[in-house]
Amino acid sequence: MAGKVDGATHAAAIAKISEAVRHEPELRTHLDQIIKGAAFKGSQRSQSFLKHVVEHALHGEAVDLRERSIGVALFGRPVTYDTADDAIVRVTASDVRKRLLQHYGTTGAESRFRINLPAGSYVPEFCIVPASVLAPLHPPVVDIPLPPPEESHDAPRPVWNWRRPAIVIAILLLAVATAFAVKRWAFRGGANDNLFVAAFQGTPRSVQVVVADDALVLIQVLLDRRFTLEEYENLTYMKVPELVQKKELQRF
Repeated sequence: MAGKVDGATHAAAIAKISEAVRHEPELRTHLDQIIKGAAFKGSQRSQSFLKHVVEHALHGEAVDLRERSIGVALFGRPVTYDTADDAIVRVTASDVRKRLLQHYGTTGAESRFRINLPAGSYVPEFCIVPASVLAPLHPPVVDIPLPPPEESHDAPRPVWNWRRPAIVIAILLLAVATAFAVKRWAFRGGANDNLFVAAFQGTPRSVQVVVADDALVLIQVLLDRRFTLEEYENLTYMKVPELVQKKELQRF
């Protein structure tokens, strides 16, 4: 049946224990690290199983590490219980083997000692790993000196300084546009005020207004005269009946 203890494997595991007993204090410390580690966290049964078999092995009681004796001593089973029907020892041993692999694959990778539970045996196997074989869990950190920064004699270039004048100009333009709009609205209320005069009132210099009106240009050519802004705004040039009728300017 799978999981049953192999006699030869059991005997070989017992023979290796005498060498490991000389390092009993270190092995007990290592056992405590394993039980408190992340791999065995949350499994009280696996913790108790590993501690039970290690203690018996170090005390010279490895011969008693059989399925039935472990079931009776550790799990409270009766001496006559049927191990074929109750696989608690085999199942727990399998879980312990998986957790040991997990431990030595992570936090225990740098451990000098190894505690294994060979398949086909409940007697733990103790190993001492040479320092030359141990692979560090994290690669060593090497400090590489960096060359001193080169001194620059150039004046430091300002970063993003172009934004400040741009923001100031934008604010000024917004203020001018707001003032122009308010003034234009204020002068629009008077019936006798000229729209163009009101718009440009207060301008410090003379202002020339270019009107892109093809009809106005044509009318000025036909009438042989130029109109003022006031005449253009009020359509005064359309109030010359004889010229309008003569030259048929109503359609313009």
